[in-house]
Amino acid sequence: MKKKKKAKVRSPFSRSPVQTFLSENAEEPTVREISSFNEKRLSERLGFDLTPGSGCVPWLCKKGDGRTEDFVIECKETKSSSIRITSEMLGKVYAEAKYSGKEPVMVISIYGVPDPVPCDWVMVPAYLFDST
Repeated sequence: MKKKKKAKVRSPFSRSPVQTFLSENAEEPTVREISSFNEKRLSERLGFDLTPGSGCVPWLCKKGDGRTEDFVIECKETKSSSIRITSEMLGKVYAEAKYSGKEPVMVISIYGVPDPVPCDWVMVPAYLFDST
């Protein structure tokens, strides 16, 4: 009988998966390679389905980098210590989610943050937390 694999628990003090990914590649990965790696990593971590061809097929009906039953998810990442979120980015994920009858989610990965600050953050519209 095979032993059940234990889920990996990442210490908040360990290197981020992308830092490991970057150091293991002899050549500098392209932005697309980092983006694809990040989307796959986050889909496994957060439990959403990836949208095939997201970002490269303008007429694609299923937009966003991923989706669940309730959410359309857009992933953004940077190797630096900051990221700029524009109204265009927020408007895009909002429109794609509403078109699908879902709610928008943006997952931000900032790999330049110092330990022990987490590198992955989730943004949702404040109306999802309204108490009224």
